[in-house]
Amino acid sequence: PPTARSRGRGGGGEWVGAQASGSVFWTCWGRIRSCQLGSSVVTDVVKGLLDPRGIAIDRARGRLFWTDYRAGKVQCANLDGSRMCDVATGLSSPFGIAVGPNRIFWTDRKQGAIYSACLRKGSVRKVLDGLHQPEGIAVFNSAGGHAFDTE
Repeated sequence: PPTARSRGRGGGGEWVGAQASGSVFWTCWGRIRSCQLGSSVVTDVVKGLLDPRGIAIDRARGRLFWTDYRAGKVQCANLDGSRMCDVATGLSSPFGIAVGPNRIFWTDRKQGAIYSACLRKGSVRKVLDGLHQPEGIAVFNSAGGHAFDTE
């Protein structure tokens, strides 16, 4: 069966599980792949990406979000790969990504910063800077879905 590393260079990429659909998703060599848990059948969900790194799932909306390091983008699609779109473009070096209740957050290695975008309006803002090449990111929401609802 295929294997995926938690974060690797040379195409290993990141991986994340989707409890809702019983699948695991990961980035690998210019694409996003998935596999049903308990199966060895691997499917290309999204192809034609330059260098996808971070990946996160918004279970409530049934969407995948990922960073593309070389393209300088944060993108998203439905869990089946349909309705792919750009969330943010013209970025320096987006790397890790996490989904909050109303915003997505990503790290930018070259900028040494964390950015976010509103899931409803798409507005992007810098959350924190002065960091040294941040990579992974996670969001902990202790307010029951309202911690990041500022717009």
